[in-house]
Amino acid sequence: MDDKISQIIVGPNSSWKNLVEELKNSSEYEIVDECHQHFPSCKCYLVLSRTELQGKVYEKRLVLTMSFLVEYFTCYFEELVHFNELDVLPFRVIYNKTSTNANSYEEINSRIIEIASKNFSTHKYLDHYPLFSQRLDAVYPYTDDYTTIVSLFTLLFNGYEKLEQVEVFE
Repeated sequence: MDDKISQIIVGPNSSWKNLVEELKNSSEYEIVDECHQHFPSCKCYLVLSRTELQGKVYEKRLVLTMSFLVEYFTCYFEELVHFNELDVLPFRVIYNKTSTNANSYEEINSRIIEIASKNFSTHKYLDHYPLFSQRLDAVYPYTDDYTTIVSLFTLLFNGYEKLEQVEVFE
């Protein structure tokens, strides 16, 4: 597994670095690469909008996550509300389509899927909704007890992030 991860993310011609660079060159939005949190995937996102108001930060993102465990990736919109004054996880809303600037955001979403498919030719796109909706009981090593339920998304794409404060829509 370590060799596979190194081949994907390390080196000047790595598939992941090429993908992120191509995204940066084809978009006017800020691209945040979170591949350092890489087990069992690489993740990056475009910051579509960011507003600070009354101690809260509202952020709209378009997220791309590439799995190392299976040859699939997913892409979805998410809105986060960060509470600056409180030590709590941000509240997240995850969905496939957006109501504001729908046409331009859908164009960006299509472009990201195209770029990901080009740089990871063996990977296929999966819609986010079934990944977040399908719940699994006590999946080791993602749960520290045998009562925690995790999503299929957590198992395949996102073992490091807690999803307690998430609403998911189609």
